[in-house]
Amino acid sequence: MSNCDWKDKSDAAASWTGILIVVIGGLFGLVEYFDKKDQWRTEKTMAIVERLHKAEPKQTIQSLEEIWIANRDKIFQAMQENAKKPQPVKDLYSMLVIELVESKKLQMKIFEAVDIYEEVAICASHEVCSISITLDMLGKEMTSFYNRWRPFISHYCKKTYNKRYAANLAFFVELFSVLQNPKIIERRNVSSAQMRRIIIKQWANNDRSSFANPVCIE
Repeated sequence: MSNCDWKDKSDAAASWTGILIVVIGGLFGLVEYFDKKDQWRTEKTMAIVERLHKAEPKQTIQSLEEIWIANRDKIFQAMQENAKKPQPVKDLYSMLVIELVESKKLQMKIFEAVDIYEEVAICASHEVCSISITLDMLGKEMTSFYNRWRPFISHYCKKTYNKRYAANLAFFVELFSVLQNPKIIERRNVSSAQMRRIIIKQWANNDRSSFANPVCIE
C-alpha cells in the first residue's frame, strides 16, 4: 500500500473522529441544556409555591376554606330537602353557592384567590414552571377551590361577558383531573406525559372540545 493510500485513510479516520467528537459534544451540550432548563423550571415552581404560601395569599385561601367548611352542611342539607322539587340539583347548588358568596361578601376574596391560582396555572401551562411538580404540590388544592366556587366564577364571567376569566385555572384543573383518571388515558392509548402534551396543545390552540368543564358555558 502506498504512502498516499495510508494518508488518505488517516485523513478519513481523522475526519470521522472529528465528526464523532462534535456529535458527542453536541449531545452532552443538549443534555446539560435540558438539565439546566429543568433545574430552572424547578426553581421557578418552588418560588411561586413559596410566594403562594406567604401570609396574605395563604390567609385569603384559608379564610375561604374555613367559610366553606362552616357552610357546606347547610348547602348539602338544602339540596337534600329540595331533592324532590322540579329544580335541577345542579342549578340549586349553583344558586346556594352564589348566595353564600353574596351574603358573606366573599367576592374580593375569591377574586384574589383566582388571581393567585391563575398565575400558577399560566406558569405551568407555558412550561415556565415544572408542570409535574406544580400538579403534585398544588393540583388538589386548586381543584378543590375551583370545584367549590365554580358556580360563582361562572356567574361572574357570564355577568361581565369575560369568557376568559379564570380560563387558565380551568385548564389546570382539567389537566389535573384527566391525569388522575387512568380510564381517560387508557381510552386514548397514550402515556400520561403524552396526554399532558395533547391537552396543552389543545389549550394553546384554543381547542376546548375535549374539556368537560369550561368556565363559562357558551
